[in-house]
Amino acid sequence: MVFKMKTNNNFDENKSTVSIVIPTLNEEKYLPRLLEDIKKQSVQPAKIVVSDANSKDKTRQIATSYGAVVVDGGLPGIGRNNGAKVVGSEYILFIDADVELKDKNFLEKSLKRFERLNLDVANFKFGMVGVPHINLIYVGWNIMQHISLKIFKQPFASGIILIRRHVFEENKGFNEQIKLNEDYEFIKRIYKKGYKFGILTQKIYPSPRRYLKAGALNVFLMYFIGTLLTFKVLHIFLKNVYPKIIKKGGDFGEWSEKAIK
Repeated sequence: MVFKMKTNNNFDENKSTVSIVIPTLNEEKYLPRLLEDIKKQSVQPAKIVVSDANSKDKTRQIATSYGAVVVDGGLPGIGRNNGAKVVGSEYILFIDADVELKDKNFLEKSLKRFERLNLDVANFKFGMVGVPHINLIYVGWNIMQHISLKIFKQPFASGIILIRRHVFEENKGFNEQIKLNEDYEFIKRIYKKGYKFGILTQKIYPSPRRYLKAGALNVFLMYFIGTLLTFKVLHIFLKNVYPKIIKKGGDFGEWSEKAIK
C-alpha cells in the first residue's frame, strides 16, 4: 500500500547504500542477536551506529565488538537523531535493539522494493513471535497499517523506519521533546508535506518483552492512545487519561507537555 511523491531508482546491491541506527539502553541481552542478524545479511550496511543512552551494562562493549560506531543517545528521538548525524549513506534504517531480522536477504529485498515503489520513507510488517495473544496484536497492527492508509489517508507508523537520508535531513529529524510515539509524529509530519510513504512486505520480528512485562492490554492502550494524541483525536479527554495508562504500562516514557499542547 503506497500513497504520495518524488525520487530516483538507483539502488546498487553491490554498494553499501544503507546505514543502520539502533537506539539502546541496557540492551546487552538483545543487541547481540540483532547484530548477528545484520552480520548475516546479503547486503551489508555501510555503517552500524548504536546510540546509547548511558547503559549500565555491556551494551557499548558489545556494540564496538561488532564494529558498530557508538554515539551518545538519550530519549529515542535524541538517539535516532544523534545516530543519523554520523551517517553518510543514501538510506537510513532506524531499528530497535530487540528486533530480529530472520531473513538474511531482508536488507537487500527491502532496498530493492523501496526503490521499485519510488518511496521516500517506509515501515515494515510485523512477523509472528510465538506468543499467541501477542501475535494477535501484531496481526491487528499489520491490518491497521493498511486500513489507516487506505481509508483514513494517514500512516499508521512503527519505529522501524527506512528513509532516504536527504528526506530525514530536510525535515530536521525526530522531535526530541517527545518521549513516546516520536516515530508517529515524525512520519505524519513528513507525510503531510507530500513525501511518499509505503509499507514494505518484508517482516521484522520485535520482541514481545514489553507486552509480557507490563501486560498486553496496558501496552496496547499506551500506544493506541498515543497514536490518537498524535493525530489530535479526542485530544482534551485523552490528555487527561493518557498519563494513567502510561503509569500502568511501565517505564516506556510518556508524551511531554510540549508534544500534546
